[in-house]
Amino acid sequence: MKYSILSLLPFFVIALAQDPGEKDLVQNLPGLTFQPNFKTYAGYLNASTDGKWKMFYVLHESKNNPSTDPVLVWMNGGPGCSSLAGLLEELGPWYVDYDGKQRMRVHPRFANHSFFLSGESYAGIYIPMLSKRLVEQINNNSFPNKNFQGAAIGNGFMNVRGLLNALALWSAYHGRISMAAWDYVKKTCANGNDVDSFDFSQYTYSSNKIDYVGDNSICGNIVQSLITQNANGTEGFDQYNFYYDCYDASLFQSPTPKLRRRPYFNGTKNLNPNTANLVNRVSNDNQWGYFCWGDNAAALWANRRDVQDALHITQDWRKQNNSNYHWEDCNTNLYNNYTLTYNTTNQFFNYVLQNVATKNFRFLIYNGDVDTVCNYLGDAKHINQVAKDNNLKAQCRQGNCFTDGDRIPWYFSDNQQLAGFYETFKGQNLKGVSTTIDLLTVKGAGHMVPFDRPAFTAASTFINPNPNHTNKIIWSNFSSVIHRDL
Repeated sequence: MKYSILSLLPFFVIALAQDPGEKDLVQNLPGLTFQPNFKTYAGYLNASTDGKWKMFYVLHESKNNPSTDPVLVWMNGGPGCSSLAGLLEELGPWYVDYDGKQRMRVHPRFANHSFFLSGESYAGIYIPMLSKRLVEQINNNSFPNKNFQGAAIGNGFMNVRGLLNALALWSAYHGRISMAAWDYVKKTCANGNDVDSFDFSQYTYSSNKIDYVGDNSICGNIVQSLITQNANGTEGFDQYNFYYDCYDASLFQSPTPKLRRRPYFNGTKNLNPNTANLVNRVSNDNQWGYFCWGDNAAALWANRRDVQDALHITQDWRKQNNSNYHWEDCNTNLYNNYTLTYNTTNQFFNYVLQNVATKNFRFLIYNGDVDTVCNYLGDAKHINQVAKDNNLKAQCRQGNCFTDGDRIPWYFSDNQQLAGFYETFKGQNLKGVSTTIDLLTVKGAGHMVPFDRPAFTAASTFINPNPNHTNKIIWSNFSSVIHRDL
């Protein structure tokens, strides 16, 4: 673990200035079957000046050198999803077993460390927004730590209509529509215009500006079939990973709540721990991608009283829920009552890139290439537009236009196993600061890249870049750094 990981909700700016102290040190965590060689802290930070609002955090120290290593801040999306889900199901130094009994396979000293923001999905909205706020406050000397080095966004919800329009193309070219219907779309719905740049959203409507459905016109019904599953949900694929299936229906319930991301586990009697179960019977994924029971197992563990005691969960929180100490990975009520304000994040990216004063500032935009919720094509189009936005005339006259390198493969290991493709945008703002955006896909991964392809994820090299990389990169193994190399 070459950096300290902080998991919390997106008001972390307070965290680096507060001292939770050794009282937040986690000891005797239930289910832990090894002696970790790093410290974990959990507790609460003030999220308002009067202390009325609190923010729960978990901090894993770096195994390398926590006194100098950077801090990586992780935030889940939603809107309304807990970053604890990312900790337990994707990024943390352990996984929770299917039965919830966890056979587990910001202190002042961090105040001046280099730090990075990271998150997935709807974090594609608030990471650019928070990055802008940080740059503003660093530049006007109101934020104490000037070492903000960059941000990583996985399968980001950064441009709503852009994602919708790209998904229509992605679905059409993944066999979800007949050629006759696609010809009708091109000739009639798009009026013969180039479908690569056509706005399919004109045939849709939304009540929350996040979820779009067809407007019941002929073209709207066709678009509906491209951007969602069919009405009764029997089309048979997981929207978070197009190629992912779970086997043995007797062990799993169908996902019905809107935010339930995977089929939930429904019993353990047929999964006795023996060598036969080394066969991945619950998934068709040969890389042991996201387990079907992951969400439910995390909830079973997190709602145990002894776990909440170990993580210093307050009695006030437990009492107000009045439902057996209930935690869930996503807040459905919050989502259902939420309306999006910003449908694109260009203005936030542009401000950061044009005003950041930190040397070698960088963004990493990564996508699993089979996610249909926040697809790689829409995010790639968005970043291309951000690069165009930042080719300011004044910059270009100085020879500092944003440039885009070729898209080339990157590899998982020394045996050259293809892990995906990437391209790099490089520029320099009028402050003379060099900025970089790496745009990267992860082969075979869906919406939750660190769990679907733990061995492929690229955050370690993003944080500690190797200047000697040329026409290929072998990115360090995020998962080995965080939860396999223990």
